[in-house]
Amino acid sequence: MADERLRLVAEVTDQFTAPLGRMETALRRTGNAARETAGQLKKDWEPFQGVLGRTTAALQGITSPLAALGAGSLAAGLSITGMATALRNFTTSTRDLSIMSKEVGLTVDQLRGLNRMGDEFGISADRMQGGVRTFAENMSQIRKRYGDAYMALQGMNMNELIEKLVSAPNMKSAMEAAAEEIGKLGDPVRGRRVAETLLGLPEFRAVASEFKDRFGRVWGETIADIGRIGPETEKAARDFEKSIGKIGDAAERLKLRILGPMAKGISGLIEDADKNGLGGSAEEQALKALVNPGGGPSARDRLEGRRNQVQRQLDLLNQNPAAPDFERKRDRMVEELRRVGDELEKLRAGGASAQQMSFSGPGGSGSLIHRAGFSGVGLPRGPLSGGGFPMLTDGDGTPVAGPRMAPGARSGSPTLPQAGPLAEGGAPRGNGVGTPRAARMGQMMGWAMDQLRREGVPEANLRQSAAHLVGQAFMESGLDPNKVHDQGTGLGIYGARDPKGWGEYPGARRSNMVRWLEANGYARNSAEGQMRYMVREAMGGGYPRTKGILMGQGSGDARLDTNAITKEFERPLVINDRYGAVANAFRTGPSDASSAGGEDSPWFNRPRSNEPGKMSRVRDDEIPVPGSGERPGDVLMRRMYGGSGAGGGMQIPGSPVQEHRMTIDFQNAPAGMKTSAKMGSLFKDTTVTKSRQLNGSVFA
Repeated sequence: MADERLRLVAEVTDQFTAPLGRMETALRRTGNAARETAGQLKKDWEPFQGVLGRTTAALQGITSPLAALGAGSLAAGLSITGMATALRNFTTSTRDLSIMSKEVGLTVDQLRGLNRMGDEFGISADRMQGGVRTFAENMSQIRKRYGDAYMALQGMNMNELIEKLVSAPNMKSAMEAAAEEIGKLGDPVRGRRVAETLLGLPEFRAVASEFKDRFGRVWGETIADIGRIGPETEKAARDFEKSIGKIGDAAERLKLRILGPMAKGISGLIEDADKNGLGGSAEEQALKALVNPGGGPSARDRLEGRRNQVQRQLDLLNQNPAAPDFERKRDRMVEELRRVGDELEKLRAGGASAQQMSFSGPGGSGSLIHRAGFSGVGLPRGPLSGGGFPMLTDGDGTPVAGPRMAPGARSGSPTLPQAGPLAEGGAPRGNGVGTPRAARMGQMMGWAMDQLRREGVPEANLRQSAAHLVGQAFMESGLDPNKVHDQGTGLGIYGARDPKGWGEYPGARRSNMVRWLEANGYARNSAEGQMRYMVREAMGGGYPRTKGILMGQGSGDARLDTNAITKEFERPLVINDRYGAVANAFRTGPSDASSAGGEDSPWFNRPRSNEPGKMSRVRDDEIPVPGSGERPGDVLMRRMYGGSGAGGGMQIPGSPVQEHRMTIDFQNAPAGMKTSAKMGSLFKDTTVTKSRQLNGSVFA
């Protein structure tokens, strides 16, 4: 045994060549697809490159003359990049004007001339073009002698202007006639009203009054000064935009043709690595997560871990409110928690997400919550109705004291749905209200008038100015401080919106409002705080037309002023009529935080149906009303001469209490005189007392 030699036989199996060969094949296919797409991209780039080449040659041609004139810095500033940007802006503007010219009946050069004339008076090109669109829409109705603009001009005794517009052969002549007539008006307020009626642009009155009957001639001279755009230039602009579009299309094709096969090849590589025990390294796990970031239990674990991590950081941050950038850091953490929560919800639903949509946006693609126009008190508000005055209720359905309604008005308004309190709103601090239910209109009027007084609005204009803002807030949210607008980007009673999310940048109205509320001791969902900030924002100078109306410098027509505030301050996607809500706020006026519901409160207690879109079938005469068995005469006397209910009686303070008696004395009445009394149930009982000498008769 000791002499025997031990031998070890080893067998080696190659398990790597085949997977690596398949990986090589996949990468080769990806490279071939990339080369083909690069060739197509080069082909699509050639038209754009040719335009830039010609632009470069033109630029080089003007560089030497500029340098000879001593404008070296100017020549250096005219770089290729700047010229390309200017070229893109020019072609885009020309394309848009070309499309607009077909809609309004003016040429591209005429539109450019109006833009240039408006620019001299501080009217931006966008506002001027919007005014031209409005003018074209109004002209289509005025020519047929109907419409709001036609009726408004008649009401302002502008019959001569109406006839000129009706007989105008084209839009250019109509615009010149309108400018000349507006320029002749000596009263500037009246001129602004006419300009707003026709163009929705009161500032156009300054242009018209400057040129008067020379408007048409100045318009033509302006077009000559800025140069004309011929058909060839319009076609070149359209071709340039098409070339830019082709480049974008080529980039999309590049992603589809390269990234798709590449993802497939890498996925196959990872599967092969898993089968052969090569999937344990950190680099390969990271690559696997890159290819399939939303699948499997690992994605859920990562999201839950991220949520727990951010929550811990937020708890630590809340323990030190005096830390630097506390508000900004907290808002970012709350936003991150919301985002992670949304991703987890999508993952639980298998990748599907539900989003509240409506078809009020352009093309049915934009999500928009749009509240119908206000049509006055007493009209039912249902899925097919045009509006109505909704009743404000507490969370348990108890009506909040609000605008008084006459009994028998048959209000069928359903209660407004109430949103829950904000997760980050917290408890109110200082004098913030912080109530999660909608505030009544009288309270909002009181807060608005008080803040307007602090902002310097004249005392005589306080009620009307407050009604403008409260009416707008009512149409936006029903005065609900917890209302969420525009897919979560807007908040509060008037829909303060952050178009780019929370942050500090121009136009971040929601973030600015929240910072002001918390800096002044209000909760985020404080109705009083939001109302006061709405006043501050409207009076802050960023909305000059709105501020002028609130200061009493409006057109004199409440409906036109309401529309102007809607367009400038609220700027909804669809401009609706909000005058009814403003008028109702004006009638309501300011009130204290709480007041009696009044005798008409039983009519607000109409039973409701729990089925959406349906109302109770109970009639008004079936609702039990305290004191409904009284005779009309009793009700009249109780209201006229005092009563225990709220709103009853016209008793003058300090005067003796009325006893509801009528006494008639007859002095030296002739013998045989007869007396009778017929009071028509004015009094409950009528008693006639007559002595033998007929000294007097007493009616009680």
